[in-house]
Amino acid sequence: MDCLKPLWIALSTYSAIPVPQCGWDEKSLARSFCFLPAVGLLIGAAQGAWLWLCWFAGFNLLLRSAVAVAVPLLVSGGIHMDGFCDTMDALASHQPPRRCLEIMKDSRAGAFAIIYCGVYLVLDLGLVSEAAGLPGVFCLIFTMSRAVSVLSVLSRKNARGGGMLAQFQQPAQTLLVRRCAWGWIAVCGRDGLLRPVRRHRRAAGRRGGVVRLSRHGGEALRRHHRRHVGIFRADARAGHAGRHGAGTGRGDREVRAVRILLIRHGATASNRARLYLGRRDEPLCELGVTQARVCAAGLPPVEKIFVSPLRRCRQTAAILFPRLEPVVIGAFVEIDFGRFEGRSHDQLARGDPAYAAWLESRGEGPIPGGEDMAALRRRCRQGFMDMTAQSRGCGRIAAVVHGGTIMAVLSEFCEPPRPFYDGFVKNCGVVRCVWDGARLRLEGGDLA
Repeated sequence: MDCLKPLWIALSTYSAIPVPQCGWDEKSLARSFCFLPAVGLLIGAAQGAWLWLCWFAGFNLLLRSAVAVAVPLLVSGGIHMDGFCDTMDALASHQPPRRCLEIMKDSRAGAFAIIYCGVYLVLDLGLVSEAAGLPGVFCLIFTMSRAVSVLSVLSRKNARGGGMLAQFQQPAQTLLVRRCAWGWIAVCGRDGLLRPVRRHRRAAGRRGGVVRLSRHGGEALRRHHRRHVGIFRADARAGHAGRHGAGTGRGDREVRAVRILLIRHGATASNRARLYLGRRDEPLCELGVTQARVCAAGLPPVEKIFVSPLRRCRQTAAILFPRLEPVVIGAFVEIDFGRFEGRSHDQLARGDPAYAAWLESRGEGPIPGGEDMAALRRRCRQGFMDMTAQSRGCGRIAAVVHGGTIMAVLSEFCEPPRPFYDGFVKNCGVVRCVWDGARLRLEGGDLA
C-alpha cells in the first residue's frame, strides 16, 4: 500500500477523483510528482471518451466542444485554473515581485483573473472544435504538459522559499522525479511524434505516396514523397475505384483525403405536411429557414459548396455558407416520385396498388411515372464522383442536397457498407465523412 501512496497523493491533490485516504509523509509527497503526468493522462482519457461518445451519438459541434472544454476542469477540480487566475491577477498588476506574491495568495478573484479566464476558455473552445476528431492528441497534450511542469518546478527557484512546493523539491528525491518526468516525455514523444513519422515513411515507401488512376480505372503506384497527410491504401482502392468509375477519362491525378459534410436541406411545406416531395421546386418554409440558421452556427468552414439544382437546397446553402458561390451538381436532384408526388402515405395507401407494391419492394420497385432506386443510385454515384473531381486540393467541402441523395451516396460508397435506409437524415441534418479516393468513412452526424 505504501508504494501507492505517491499516486494517491497526486490524484487527491491535483484532481477531483476520489481515492483512498492515506497518511502523507515527506518522501511520498515528493515522489507524488512522478505521478502528476498520470493525472493528465486520466484527464485526456476522459476527454477522449467524451469525444468518442459524440462521434458515436452524432452530437453537434458546439455541444461536443463545450463539454470537452469542461471535462479537464471537472476532473482536475479546477486547481490549475485557480492557479492560472491567481497568476494572471498578479502579472497584470505590474507590481514588484513581493506584492505579486501577496496578490497570488489573496483568495479573491480580481478583474484580470475573470478577463483572462474568459479569454482562455474561448480560445480552448476554438482549439477543441478544430481538433475534436483527434482525441488521442489531447491525452498527449495533458500528459506532456504536466511532465514539463514537473521539470520546471524542479529547475526553478521557489519564490517564497517555503510552503508546499518546498516539500516537493527535496534534494533526495529530485533525481528520481526528474527521471520519471523525462520518461513521461519520452513516451509521449514516441507515441505522438515518432510513431506517426515512421508510419508515414512506411506508407510512402510501400505505396509511393501518390496514386495514379489510369484511363481504364486500374491503378499504378508512382514513388513520390508527399508533404501532406493524404496517403491511403492503394491496394484496397484498385477494385473499388474501378467499380465506381474513378479515373475514367480523367488522366493522372493525385488522391488525398477530403472531409465532406453531407447536409440535407431545410424543411418545406410539403416536408411539414409529410407529403412525398421529389422534383417539385418548393422553397423553404419559415421553419426550414430557422433550421438552416441554427445549423449554420455549428458548421466548420469549408472551401467549396455543392448543391442540388432545386431551390430548397440553394436557399439552405445560401444561409449556411453565404460567402461561397455554390457549384450545382445536376445529378444530385431528388428522386422523381412520379404519381406519388405531393401525396401523403395515408392518401396513397387507401387505394393505389402501385404504391402498395412499391412499399412491398422496400422502395426498390418502379414508381409510376417516376424514377426507380437503381437510377437514383447510378446518377448519385456519378454526381459524387464529379463533385470529388472538382474538389482536388480541398481539405473540407460541403454538399447541400436531398435526403434521398444522401442515402444513395452513403449506400454506394461507405465502407463498411450501409443499407440504403440507414442513411436517413432529418432536415438540416449533417453527416460528416472522409473520402480517400475510393471509400467513404463516416465520422459522425445526424443519422436517424
